[in-house]
Amino acid sequence: MKKILHIISSPKKANSASRVLGKKVAEKLKEKFQHVEIKEYDLNTIPHLSESHINAFFTSTENRTDV
Repeated sequence: MKKILHIISSPKKANSASRVLGKKVAEKLKEKFQHVEIKEYDLNTIPHLSESHINAFFTSTENRTDV
């Protein structure tokens, strides 16, 4: 049996494009190769910047606050 390790490292939860893409790739591999074991390893147990911090990086200058 082949094994695939799906590492999730995005601090974004449901809004993460890489999470969605990774899950779709894993599902397609599982469909194509039935004898595949996929293990997910979520690195979010390691402290990351929060989703609000990440979103703040992309906030336009005129919408930023001091808080």
